[in-house]
Order: sequence, then C-alpha cells, then structure tokens
Amino acid sequence: MTAAPRLSVVLAAPPRADVINRALTALQEGLPGETIELLLTGSPPPTVPDGNLLPSCWHIRHLATDPKMLVPEQWGVGLRHASAPLIAFFSGDTVITPDWWPAVATAIAEDGVAGVATGIALLPTGRPDAAVFLARYSTFLPQAGGQSHTCTNLPGEATVYRRAVLTQYPELIREGFWEIRFHQRMLAEGWRLRFLPQPLTLFHAAPGVVAFMQQRCGHAQQFGAERVRRFGQSRLGITVRAPLVPWVMLGRILRRAIPNRWGRRALRTGLPRLILYLMAWSWGEVLGAWRANDENQLSNDERRPEGLP
Repeated sequence: MTAAPRLSVVLAAPPRADVINRALTALQEGLPGETIELLLTGSPPPTVPDGNLLPSCWHIRHLATDPKMLVPEQWGVGLRHASAPLIAFFSGDTVITPDWWPAVATAIAEDGVAGVATGIALLPTGRPDAAVFLARYSTFLPQAGGQSHTCTNLPGEATVYRRAVLTQYPELIREGFWEIRFHQRMLAEGWRLRFLPQPLTLFHAAPGVVAFMQQRCGHAQQFGAERVRRFGQSRLGITVRAPLVPWVMLGRILRRAIPNRWGRRALRTGLPRLILYLMAWSWGEVLGAWRANDENQLSNDERRPEGLP
C-alpha cells in the first residue's frame, strides 16, 4: 500500500509539453522515492507527455481552471484541493536541483517555521530570459557563502509551506495564493519564514517579451486594484506617480543585482528588456486602480503590502 503523501506539489505550468516535461523530470530527480501529491492546473488541464513515466507512488490530479486565471490564482485552486501536510508551488519557470528537497525539508521541520525557499539562479545552459528573472526574483538571488536566515518574504515559486498554516486564512485563499498577503499574516501571528541562500532553484523560462509584458500588466492590475479597494489609496495619486515607478523599481533591482555575481550575470543580457517589463507593471497598476471599486477597504492599522518587486 502506498504511503500517504508528505508533500503536495501544485504545478501551474503553461500547456506546453516541453515545459511540463522539464518540470516533472526535475521533480523526479529532486524528490527520489518521495511520495507526493501532484496537482496539475490548467484549461484544459495539462497532460503528462508521452514517455514520461512518473513514479507509481505519486498521486496525480488534474484540476481544470479558467484560462484567464493568473498563476497565483491557479495556485489558490491547487491549495484548496491539496491534502498533504506540506505544499510547494511551481509555475513551470523553474526547476529544482537534487539538493533542494533535503535542504527545505530540514528547514521546514524547525519549530515555528511556516515557509522555506532557496536562492534562485539562472539556469547555466539554454537561453533563459534574464530580464524576466530579474523582474521576478532579484530579491531572492543566491548569496555566496551565505547562511540560512529568517526573512519577511519568500518568492512563492519553489517555496514549501506548512499547509495547515495557509489554510488558517480562507478569506485570502478565495482570491488565490498571493504569497505576500499570506506572509504578512504569518509574521503577524509569530510564524517564521526561512531563506536558504544556496542556488538550489534554477530559472529557465523564456516566455517572450509580449507574453511576459501581458503577464506583468495582469499582476500589476491586481495590485493597483488592491491599493484602491483594500487600502483606500487615491486613483489620481497612483496615476501621477506611475511614471516614476519603473525607475524606483529599477533602482531597487540594481542595488540587489550589482553586488551579486548571479545578478551581474543576468544584468549583462537582461537590462534593456527589464525596463520594458517594469513599464508594463506601472501601466498595469494604473489600469487596476481605475477599474477597482471602493469596497472592502481595510482599517488604517493594517499593513500595506510591499507589492513592488
């Protein structure tokens, strides 16, 4: 009889056989002999490519989702259907190394730790989009010789959580798994997040300039709407400040990337497109702000989310 899964893996990958196959191969290599629950989201739900023989101890479920759903919203669907005590989220943009699972499993077992992630580096082979990498993950660059430490945020991608902690926030789950909101609640309630600085997660995606700009704009619309709807910020103020937003974000990314050898490598090829992606984010915030209604504003003493990458 197969043991109950210890880990649920939610994979919200695009419906491309090469992306899904690469993600599943990395999971097999990174989780040898581990019984997991694999939740594949999509519309139609992605199928396992022919010839990819998955371990018999894996419990595989396909979850149909609306094709317009963003990745965090698909992650939320997976979270609602997961059953294992631990849960990890993937978008198909990264792969894990064989050392990833032993490291995160040890860290998540510590008392009071609710979530664990590792450093994210560019895959050294192929042609990953360095600008996408910097736009998403400059906060989580590996650190040479760095030590495991507590932190205030994790990437969501390739991050392991205690599922019982996440399910304490059903009102957040209804909107999807937007990790920043969950992290703030966890920290406020005394849970810890841990970051392992080793490059145990590798970014390989190259979604295309137009596709990623659309995705960035979509995520930013969610954030812009939240600033108005939940935090009562002025639509006009968001619009007036919008031209400055890409440059503020770029400054933050450069401060993280320039002192870091993984970051410098990404900057060499990614800087021009990075500016385009940051402009798409700024435009998305404005769109989201003007399309939002004013309901569900939070009280003044609730923390504003650090939504900018």
